[in-house]
Amino acid sequence: MIILLSILIGMVAGLRAMSAPAAVADFIGAIAGTFGGASARACLARQFGRNLPAALVEDVIAIAFGLIIAVAVS
Repeated sequence: MIILLSILIGMVAGLRAMSAPAAVADFIGAIAGTFGGASARACLARQFGRNLPAALVEDVIAIAFGLIIAVAVS
């Protein structure tokens, strides 16, 4: 579900310049972000001993990367 939502958001954000390569890039980015984030969160949760701090760190990093990419693209 998260992967599909990520793809949909990427497609809507790039609607004006949507092309097949952009759709493929959205798909690859959604999968890489989902599995990469889950792996990083699991590693952080083991280090912290709890899931909440790891979840908060993951959210901050995801938001920061999203803002950086949005500024770079616009």
